[in-house]
Amino acid sequence: MRLFLLRIALTASTLLLLILAGTERAAAQAYPMKEGLPAATKKAQDTLAKDAILVGVGTVGNLDFSGINLTFDLSSGNATAWVYLFYSPSLQKSLPIAVIKLLIIYQAVGIGEIPLPIPDGLTDTLDLDGQTSNSNQMVKRLETDTAYQRFRTELPGAKPNFLSLAELGDFSQLPGDFPLNQPIWSIFFTGEQDSTMSCFVGANSGNVFCRRVSLPTSAVPGSSIPGSDMSLSVVPNPANSSLSVGVRIPDGKMLPADARMGLYNLRGEQVLDLSSTLAGNNGLPLTFSTDALPSGNYYIRLHGQGIQPMTIPVAVEH
Repeated sequence: MRLFLLRIALTASTLLLLILAGTERAAAQAYPMKEGLPAATKKAQDTLAKDAILVGVGTVGNLDFSGINLTFDLSSGNATAWVYLFYSPSLQKSLPIAVIKLLIIYQAVGIGEIPLPIPDGLTDTLDLDGQTSNSNQMVKRLETDTAYQRFRTELPGAKPNFLSLAELGDFSQLPGDFPLNQPIWSIFFTGEQDSTMSCFVGANSGNVFCRRVSLPTSAVPGSSIPGSDMSLSVVPNPANSSLSVGVRIPDGKMLPADARMGLYNLRGEQVLDLSSTLAGNNGLPLTFSTDALPSGNYYIRLHGQGIQPMTIPVAVEH
């Protein structure tokens, strides 16, 4: 069974590389996914192999880095940066290509040297001929889903953490009548007022399915330890037998006594509670076994009194 998702989560190092690739920070413009594909394809064919084919696409939904706001606009379907995953059948290797738009120029950057949680098994050309295969078409279809409408009404400021387009294969998170033999958009909201929702849109069929999970409210904004001053790191990612999670804390600060951290599946269910170890280490890397976890996709979530909730996607592969 093919792993279910192209897990694109841009790390801070990746973002720095993207920024350095451009000459004018203020000139970066958001654009729909397909517009950056020609530049990404040329870069992949020049740097990976001439037979490089597109097998997946992803972007972050909302992230501020060094004053640059990388976002995905739920109204227009435009993103500040897209990452295109290419595969070479002759080399049997993959390469992610990041593209930003500077004025009218699409600038592509290979980021193969940076470890990204990208699954094996994505080797088929991504079909982009469907009615909702472009990101601007996808968001218009997403707006018709009643669960999504309720979520947006209750949380009008919610922004997705990350999005991807890939063939999911046999994916148990979707209803049985959802056609899987097509590329599927996956849109994940996590940590917005302690509410999590996953949405899926078929690129060819236009089918939409959203699942919402609400968690107990515990985060208080206006913290003396603002979330923008903290960060989570996870290595290795994908994980095999163990995983180490670190929390970067600003100098002179400490985690509050009620800080909570856990590993959750995509249904929003806590799989592992890491809070007790977290309190003792005060942000130092925590290492725990993943041998008992099924292969799949999860996320680490840190929250607590005075902490803006933070989430990072995690892959487990055995």
